[in-house]
Amino acid sequence: MFSTRLVRTLGPIRKVNISGVSGTCIKARPFSSSTQQSFRERLSKLRRNGTPEIVFGVTLLGLLMVDQLLRDKQMDERKETVRRLQEVMDADDERLKNEVAEEREDTLSRPTMFKCVVRQVPAMFDGPRCLTGVENGDIVDVIEERVGPDGGYNLCRYSGEKEEGSKSTSENVEDMIFVGWFPTSCLQKLTA
Repeated sequence: MFSTRLVRTLGPIRKVNISGVSGTCIKARPFSSSTQQSFRERLSKLRRNGTPEIVFGVTLLGLLMVDQLLRDKQMDERKETVRRLQEVMDADDERLKNEVAEEREDTLSRPTMFKCVVRQVPAMFDGPRCLTGVENGDIVDVIEERVGPDGGYNLCRYSGEKEEGSKSTSENVEDMIFVGWFPTSCLQKLTA
């Protein structure tokens, strides 16, 4: 038995004996234009029966489905983020309300240091700790001096008293008591 191997040449494949004695030649189908034509024929058949359009359509539908899924996921994440932020804001508002209510109860029971007359009400003065509901000429009780940013405010209590000394005509005085910060520059200290 001779060992044989296939040798590729520029032409057909030949079976050659390793010992140098040539054997029979086997002609293989060469790579020629007939193979390319069959590929072209197959491609034209695919074009005729609509396969490229089907593949393109299925791919496009798949991409649109993935895009829609990603959009839905993003919207769900946004809704969850908004819900969490709302929870944090609600908790913060509740905490601030509790702090202000505790501070109000504390200030209602504290003694008055001195009284001041409101000489000017600032135009943009409506924060959560600000004394609101006062007008020029109202008398406020100062409970603590130099509070707030840079010590520019006094902690005041207002119970409806006017400069002339007349009290408010409201039956429920407890509901008329306001507590908050007021700018020291807008107050004039009353002499006793």
